[in-house]
Parts: sequence; structure tokens; C-alpha cells
Amino acid sequence: MEIDLLNHLRGLDSLAIIGMAKHAGKTTTLNRLLVEWPYGPEPERVVAMTSIGLDGELRDTVSGRDATRIYAPRGVIIVTAQESVRRCDATMEIVSVLDFQTAMGKLVMARALSDGYIELAGPARASDIKAIEDAVREVEPDAFFVVDGALSRISTAGHGFTAGAILCVGSVYGGNPDKPAEAVAQAAKMLSLPQAEPLLCEVVSKVSEEVRLMLCLPQLERKEACEESDPADVTGYEVLPLEGRALGSADQLLTALRNNSPKEGGLPPTPVLRGVITDRYIKELLKDECFKDLTLVVEDGTRIFLDRITIRRLEQKKIKIRVLTTVDLRLISANPTDANGTLYSSEDMVAAIKRALPEKSKIPVHDYGQAEF
Repeated sequence: MEIDLLNHLRGLDSLAIIGMAKHAGKTTTLNRLLVEWPYGPEPERVVAMTSIGLDGELRDTVSGRDATRIYAPRGVIIVTAQESVRRCDATMEIVSVLDFQTAMGKLVMARALSDGYIELAGPARASDIKAIEDAVREVEPDAFFVVDGALSRISTAGHGFTAGAILCVGSVYGGNPDKPAEAVAQAAKMLSLPQAEPLLCEVVSKVSEEVRLMLCLPQLERKEACEESDPADVTGYEVLPLEGRALGSADQLLTALRNNSPKEGGLPPTPVLRGVITDRYIKELLKDECFKDLTLVVEDGTRIFLDRITIRRLEQKKIKIRVLTTVDLRLISANPTDANGTLYSSEDMVAAIKRALPEKSKIPVHDYGQAEF
């Protein structure tokens, strides 16, 4: 058995498989991982899986067409809803019932006693993933924990819930490879953003999760031998909370920036936004002259939903985007099949994605096709 996918996942103990959209090839990628696992570097480790949403169903819940199912080998652990356990072809042993309720019943942890098809229906909230992983590790401490992200659930890779990620992208009607290539290159850029300054990350980590918007004011100290014109050292940050459970209006942040503009020779304050960052919100900020020459910090790259034009405008105003938690993007998986099942050129799609990625990018791009069981 040729091992390829697993070579890109060395050193990880958990993984998110996330899709750009429906029919991105997430299940195909997961099946490839499961097929390679017995031949990989750590075949003795147990694979444990869950999903944000529903995956591996017999029929696609959106189109009604036959869906790609998840084929699990004996020994795999899944965390899924009670109703989904009944739909598994594999013989399942219930390990425990977890204290998470879904529309399909409580979540249960089950182990496959035979090879067969399974269905994953995990928690509705990405924030439950960490607790589920902890429950899995009580049973299998060394498990390789995989989260299969459902449509529009790209945030499963964020918040530090998983150690690494695979980004999956599908073809579009007509097979033009440039359109999905541009989209996945933009997503990869956001997922690969560098981390904010460590001292700031430490300060923000101590602020209540209920504070979604804040301004961090740098505390400066100059060494006695330094000239006034020399840059000062940042010794800490004063946190100015601006909002409670929501980001609030752009006006609130703009007012805080104007009221806390740096003195001559000082450093600008750093806005920190927790939550989803949209074009609409950022465009309102960009209208104001005070929103320039600063660093904007967000939770992680999965929370950023900005188009290329907005990103370019931020760059023109010398605004850097940094993250509190980085995402280790290990691989881009390309699916040259569109939602109608039409297969286009795999070579053209992979080549287009590689061209769209930055020249210095080392993220591998592969089409794994349909796994053979």
C-alpha cells in the first residue's frame, strides 16, 4: 500500500478535515486516511472520529443523491448520535453515553467490532470538541483524534481544538480550475496567518471569553541609556474591554481608537476581535482615517471571511492581521468532481491551486480520488 497522506500528518495527535463548501471531498480524504492507517508509521494507534454536523450518510441531505460514505476498519472509535449508531453497517460496541444532546439523540462513544460503513453526527457546536476529545482520551489516551467538519464549519480547525488541518476543495460547474484555486489560496492564506506577539496573546488569554471586542494599549519602557528617538520596549498591555457577547458596531471601535491614539513616538493600540470577521464589519472600519497603521488581532484564521478586495485594502492602509491561535495547515486535498458528479481534469485542478498559492508556500496539494477498500 502506497503511503502518501499520512506522510503529511507526522507528529500530530489530532486533525480537522475541513471543506471549502459542499462536495469538497472531505469524506474521500477521510477514507484515504483510514485505508492508509494500517500501513502507516503508527498502525497500533486507534483512530477516533467525530463530526461537526452530519457526515457519511447514505443520501446527501441537500441534493438527495447518493453520498460518499465513511468506511471504517475494525477498532475505530466514533463519537456520534444514538440514531446514527443504528445506521452503521459495522457492528458497534457502545463504550459510553456522553452528556451531549443532539437532534438525533445523545452522543455516544462506540467502537467498531467489524469493518463497515459508519455515520457521524457529532455536536452542533465546535466548542464541544475539546470535551469530546477529553472523553475519548480517557478510553484511548494515544488515539489519533479526527474531526470531520461539515458544510460551513471551517471553524473546527480553529481555537486550538485540533493540532493540524487538511483543507478540502471541490470543482465547480464547468470545471474551470481557476475559480476554486483562487478561493482555496485565499483560505490557505488566512489559515496560515502568523501569531500575534506572545505577550499580547498571554494578556488576552486572561480576559473573559464573554468579552468579544477589546483594545490593547501597549505599556512602554525606555532604557535609561536610550535616546528619545529610540524605540521603547513593550512591557505589557492595558486591556480596554469594548463590548460584551457581540462585536458591536464599528463605531464603537473607531471611537476607542480615536480616544487612544498614540502620542508622538508611541505605538498604536491593538484591536482584538473574538468572533467571525466579515467584509461588512471591516469595510465600515476602513471608511475612517484612524483605522490605519496598526495590527488587527483575531482568534484564528478560520474566523476570517474577507474577500480579496478587502484584504488588499487592509494592506494598502498598512494593517496587519495576526491571530491568537495558529492553524497548522498540513495539506490541501483537491476534488475535481462537481456537485453533479461530473469529473474534470485532476491535473489541471492541482496545477491551478499550486499556481494560486504564494511562491514560498510549502503546503502540498493532492487529489486522492476514491479510496479502494
